[in-house]
Amino acid sequence: MYFNVKINGYFVEISMNICHTIINTFKGDKFLYRKIMRFLESWKESKYRKPLILQGARQGGKTYSILEFGRTYYENVAYFNFETNPKLNETFEENISPDYLIPILSHIAGQTIVREKTLIVFDEVQLCERALTSLKYFCEDAPGYHIIAAGSLLFVAAGRARFSFPVGKADMKILYPMDMEEFMLAMGEGSLVEQIKKCFAADVPLPSALHHAAMGLYRQYLVVGGMAENYVNVQLSINGYSTYYWESDRGAEIDFVIQREGKLIPIEVKSADNTKAKSLKVYMETYKPDYAIKLSAKNFGFEDGKKTVPLYAAFCI
Repeated sequence: MYFNVKINGYFVEISMNICHTIINTFKGDKFLYRKIMRFLESWKESKYRKPLILQGARQGGKTYSILEFGRTYYENVAYFNFETNPKLNETFEENISPDYLIPILSHIAGQTIVREKTLIVFDEVQLCERALTSLKYFCEDAPGYHIIAAGSLLFVAAGRARFSFPVGKADMKILYPMDMEEFMLAMGEGSLVEQIKKCFAADVPLPSALHHAAMGLYRQYLVVGGMAENYVNVQLSINGYSTYYWESDRGAEIDFVIQREGKLIPIEVKSADNTKAKSLKVYMETYKPDYAIKLSAKNFGFEDGKKTVPLYAAFCI
């Protein structure tokens, strides 16, 4: 299914898979910002760097993000895809020593692989268990090579593997689906994002016209693939929170409880602007948190110990 969406002044067709389609729309035109870039930059410069395993759902932007990172920060990128080139498996079946692999991989890629200057990418690595195992030997015997392995369902692959998963010998990172902030930036709404962040910090309403515009973008985000059942959990997970659920003996329920700035904060989620929340009242009377967060269609505000946050601003939490 496709929808007409306005991006940077142009109407384009967008499919249900938000990140994959926006990436294809702008391929060769502009850089699509993903928050994972900050992590990748730190990984590259770390003196404790190990080969990186980047996990995430299919068509979530892993390959795009890695290749853009490589083009930006390295002299060249040696890219290997185990799905489109299944014969790569034969190379790893023969030997997984870095000294053996590097000359062969250089030949396959058609370019010289140089320590510290080349980014080596193993894509769809779940299809080659020996390639996963090789990361252990790159970590131990050839740490100067920068390697990122990307794939989905990697722990399923590890469970059926005939070879050992490189536990402790690789850095691990999850690339979550494109969040609301990244979506708005892709839509050319950077100034609106900054306004939202300011209103979140100050607990003051966003101007009405901007609030309605942001709610429109939020609905658009859900329509083109933002996963409305799991939206808030994804936003919180991207920001590094472990999410918990609370239920009282009498059935009062809180959607999320997180630890924010050293404090346990309950979060109540409402899909519309009707924000009456008996369960939240029970929680606050029982545990007396410093404050609570109410996510809904209402504008920013703070009243009776409750911080009201519009649904589109969940990325600010």
